[in-house]
Amino acid sequence: VIDEISKAISQTKGCLLLDVDAGSSTNRTVYTFVGSPEDVVVGALNAAKIAFQFIDMAKHKGEHPRMGALDVCPFIPVRNVTMEECVYSANLFGKCLADELHLKKAEWTPDFGPATFVPRWGATVTGARKFLIAYNINLLCTKELAHRIALNIREQGRSKNQPGRLKQVQGMGWYLDEENIAQVSTNLLDFETTPLHVVFEEVCKDAKDLNLPVVGSQLVGLIPKKAMLDAAEFYIKKENIFILEEEHKIRLGAALGCMVGLMTYGKRQFEELDPVMRQLIPPFHQAMNQLIAIVDRDSLAFSSYMDAMKLPKQTPEEKERRTTAMQLGLKNAVDVPFSLAEKINSLWPFLKEMAQHGNIACKSDIQVAVKALEAGVFGAYFNVITNLKDITDEDFTQQ
Repeated sequence: VIDEISKAISQTKGCLLLDVDAGSSTNRTVYTFVGSPEDVVVGALNAAKIAFQFIDMAKHKGEHPRMGALDVCPFIPVRNVTMEECVYSANLFGKCLADELHLKKAEWTPDFGPATFVPRWGATVTGARKFLIAYNINLLCTKELAHRIALNIREQGRSKNQPGRLKQVQGMGWYLDEENIAQVSTNLLDFETTPLHVVFEEVCKDAKDLNLPVVGSQLVGLIPKKAMLDAAEFYIKKENIFILEEEHKIRLGAALGCMVGLMTYGKRQFEELDPVMRQLIPPFHQAMNQLIAIVDRDSLAFSSYMDAMKLPKQTPEEKERRTTAMQLGLKNAVDVPFSLAEKINSLWPFLKEMAQHGNIACKSDIQVAVKALEAGVFGAYFNVITNLKDITDEDFTQQ
């Protein structure tokens, strides 16, 4: 059923299926796809038609509360689209869904469709909203204790007289049999009002009071980049971490080698070494600028492989096209780090000579340069080895 719904979305013209997140205990799957306002309406309708064929809500069971086979279908503005356009899409989807599947609600007069309840389908809510983040925190405890924490933090709280601490947050506790853990399951309705890290920290605080271990967390579906960066910035400050990306390490190594030369060249006490320094400084200065460009190419090379994985694979022609693109992406993902390792390797003779002749006060900088460049080679080597194992061209792998 999950695959058939995925196929219905991915085969819709103009729709790109980004993520499929299926839960076993919850018996609920979240599909995330993007496209123009018109195309995503068609994609959602195609998914609903498949769900209507295979899902019977009269027999459905699962930990997650539910209203219908297609529970909620929100339209979210991502880029170059307004909230008003999303509202229009939601209204159009609701009308088409009711007309095509002959749906209605028994308790309420439906916005679209005749007022006859369809038990196997249930109800569907559609509308336009900001990006909702589905975020679950894992606990080693019972469902009841997880729900107790959820009641403490969610905005609704326990009642009107006992509201929770976090605005724009929904929450409940449940148990995942397949993972043997409980979760505080939350929906962040506005991550700028209550950020991701605040939810995690508040759950950890209550768990600590109850002497309950927190064993990680889970994102369901996708998340805006800004929400992740906000969380990263919080924990960088909290843990007093200095983040050094791989490209920064490599550039740092070359820069430190260059710096040692510059702190030796032109100094009266090291005048006799000026001819040596004039030969040693340029390779490091050039590498400092060249290596960062190579690392950027490395990121782009692997991105081409990831893009190839998203290509359709329903027909034999599509499968062949996808496989060819994936293999080409993997070869690029091998070539670039390999050239990176070669470039770094060319610096060792210069660095060795710099260590022999450079300013002794810069001894620690030389040591850091060695380790930084060593880390660059180490990362490049394992990138090559990791990607080689999936390449089917034996001549290429042997070479």
